[in-house]
Amino acid sequence: MLTLRPTLKQSRGLAASLMTTAALLVPAASFAQEETTITAVMHSGLRVLDSVITTAHITRDHAYMIYDVLTAVDENFTPQPQMASWETSDDGLVYTFTLRDGLVFHDGAPVTGADVVASLTRWGQRDSGGRLFLCVTESLGAAADADGSYTITDVPNGTYTVTASVIGYAQSSQSVDISSDATVNFSMRVEAVGLQQVEVVSSRSDERAPVAFTTVTKQEMQLRLASRDIPMALETIPGVYASEQGGGAGDSRVTVRGFTARNVGTLINGVPVSDMENGRLFWSNWDGLGDAAASIQVQKGMSDVNVAVPALGGTINIITDPASGTRGGSFKQEIGSFGFQKSTLSFNTGLTMGGKFAMNGTVVQKSGTGYYEGTKSQGYAYYLGMGYQVNDQHRLEAYLMGAPQRHGHNLYEVNAAIADGDFAKNELGFDQYVIDKFKNDYPDDYNKGVTYNQTFVSDDGKKVNQYFK
Repeated sequence: MLTLRPTLKQSRGLAASLMTTAALLVPAASFAQEETTITAVMHSGLRVLDSVITTAHITRDHAYMIYDVLTAVDENFTPQPQMASWETSDDGLVYTFTLRDGLVFHDGAPVTGADVVASLTRWGQRDSGGRLFLCVTESLGAAADADGSYTITDVPNGTYTVTASVIGYAQSSQSVDISSDATVNFSMRVEAVGLQQVEVVSSRSDERAPVAFTTVTKQEMQLRLASRDIPMALETIPGVYASEQGGGAGDSRVTVRGFTARNVGTLINGVPVSDMENGRLFWSNWDGLGDAAASIQVQKGMSDVNVAVPALGGTINIITDPASGTRGGSFKQEIGSFGFQKSTLSFNTGLTMGGKFAMNGTVVQKSGTGYYEGTKSQGYAYYLGMGYQVNDQHRLEAYLMGAPQRHGHNLYEVNAAIADGDFAKNELGFDQYVIDKFKNDYPDDYNKGVTYNQTFVSDDGKKVNQYFK
């Protein structure tokens, strides 16, 4: 039972105020005489479920459909009991609400007057209409002070059930007959607070998540990726830009919403693999992973991953779930221009041991001379994943992967004076003071020619040097 006592200055307006508030929290009644199905496309996606902390209409409309309230309005907009019926005192100052029998929460716990008071108090602190409601309300109930004392005033004569609840103690209730002042004391028993199990899972979202995401399936990867680096499977996703930069194998880069890898978190099975200091990722270190991946999910913007990653732009989560595949194996041979060839052998055991264990693996070998001179590559990749479902709450997973390889990089921009000072001055128009400053500041680099990175080798395995002289 819940008693509301408004102050005198707003006594007559409380009923209308309370009923109007209740009307805003329930679905509108159907005006049709026959059952009708309406299919509606909402104006936006549902991002927040709590209608108290936002004024978004989509959240309010969603709340209409799933939350119960104290009162509702009928087809004539007349307030009617829903969770509770009410009585008004003769002077119109006290409204007494009685909850109907059988009200329970989603977990089966009974709904009490204390729950209603807590809900109304939270609403009154955050909502503008709620704040107005509390301004004209003298009391919703009572809360104990530091020594456990409490007082409830202006209670009409009758029999009531008083319930006390404290975190860490078992809830206790007593019946009290009010004909004059009465005192009720509670002796509460210590009770452990049970916490839900902690789940560490791969950071993936579904349609209920308040984030923008795109999932690339295995079939889509096979269609888009071919023998390219993993980011190239994401190039058709809105807000994602991927480029091979015209370089060697594994030199691809990707940006999400304009953010480079420094602000994009990359995860494999929910585990961050980006550099913890600068956020960069060298895709050549994960060569062959695209052949083993079951799916890739890109979350754009602030994501809901449960690990600390520099994900201001978004996250890329690569999943290689062994249990998601079916029993079988495959061999794929790819041949391309400039001496490119790639061999891929994959297998999956499917679910075995009564549906508890699964294992999959991939071995890759590839080589090629590259389009640009000096971008020769040769490498191998291996992946082995195992998963075991211990019980409904526990699952063990183990992964082994690597990509030993050797490849060359494409040329990077350098100052022309490094290649040839005379060419830079006479042909490109470098001013003399620029040439002089470069010679003074970088005497070891001036007029030295361009040298390939030491990872570039010729066919005989020796370093390759080229000079523009």
